[in-house]
Amino acid sequence: MTQNRIVLIALAGSLVASTTGAQSLEGPFRGSLVCGKLQPAAPMLRAPLDLIIRGSEVIFARPIFNANGRVIGTEIGSGTLEANGKLHVTATWEDGGWVFTGEYGGTLAPTGGALTGSEVWHTPNGTTDTRSCTAALIAVHEVKQAEAPK
Repeated sequence: MTQNRIVLIALAGSLVASTTGAQSLEGPFRGSLVCGKLQPAAPMLRAPLDLIIRGSEVIFARPIFNANGRVIGTEIGSGTLEANGKLHVTATWEDGGWVFTGEYGGTLAPTGGALTGSEVWHTPNGTTDTRSCTAALIAVHEVKQAEAPK
C-alpha cells in the first residue's frame, strides 16, 4: 500500500469516527409515553410512542385518547437531533375546539434513551391544563431474513 493510500484510509477513519453521533441513531425507536393526570377527569396517560430518526430530523407519533380511553387522534411531532444525541420535538393538535401542544426533549443513544416534556391542553370552554410527561425508548433493529444455504 502506498503512503497516500494509508493517509486517505486514516482520514476516512477519522471522518467516520467524528460523524457517528447522529448518524448511528438512524432508524426507528419505540417506547412508552407516560403523562400526568389532566383535570378534572382524564386519567394518567400511558401510550405507545414511535420515533424515527433520519439524519438530523426527528418524527414521532402517539395516539390521543378521550376521557373514555378511545383513540380520537394522533399526535405527530417533529424536531431535530444534534450530533451529541440531544433531541427536541414539538407537536400541535386541534379538534372540535380542543387545542393541544406538546414539547419534549432528551438524549438518545444507539440502543435507546429518554425524553421529558410537557403538554398544554386548551378546552373549548376556555380552560387550560398542563401536564408533565416522560418517555422511554429503545431502538428497533431491522430484522433481516437469513439467506438459504447454497
